[in-house]
Amino acid sequence: MVFQYSFPVVFLALFLALQACSAAKKPAEKAPVANPQPTPSDSQPPQLPPTPLSRPEERLFDESVLRGREFLFQQKPFSAIPAQDFDLGPLDFGEDPVVALARQFADQLESRGFDEALVNPRWSLYLRGRLGELKELGWAGSKRRWSVKKSPQEGEALVEVFMRQGTKNSRALIYLGEVKGLWKVNDLQQFELQEAKAFDPLPRSPGLLP
Repeated sequence: MVFQYSFPVVFLALFLALQACSAAKKPAEKAPVANPQPTPSDSQPPQLPPTPLSRPEERLFDESVLRGREFLFQQKPFSAIPAQDFDLGPLDFGEDPVVALARQFADQLESRGFDEALVNPRWSLYLRGRLGELKELGWAGSKRRWSVKKSPQEGEALVEVFMRQGTKNSRALIYLGEVKGLWKVNDLQQFELQEAKAFDPLPRSPGLLP
């Protein structure tokens, strides 16, 4: 009887011992760990105010390397450079009062009278005759270009005028001087130039062009 009841007890004891050993060997399961969520400071850099884009530095070509330093000092704004003429150089468009007086004198080519107030009384008769000669030569109504005033010396002035009438060209020199503080015409010289020819853009070579 003792052996009959002791075997189940021993078997039960061995079974419990094996369960205890297996439980001890089995690693304990780890609790799931949540992934760390990135904070706003970790995921994105701090927002900075936009900085304006800087333009690349412009590099200007130094023309003085080619033409010398004096070239830069001679440059003027385009608006300050007077209009040029091949024959007369810088032109006047009515800004100078001395040139304006010379214009009034030449405008008498289109009129019958003669303004004594424009000329030096000493040369009045001579200048009246000079204007009459130009009228007879057909220079009345001519197109004119006026140079700026030139001053050979103090109290004197020279104004050049280029006249064109049809196919004829002429250059006139009007001399002026101060008389009692006022400018007056002293002399008029006129030089008729060669007849103007039509512009031919292509040179004619024998045997190549008709």
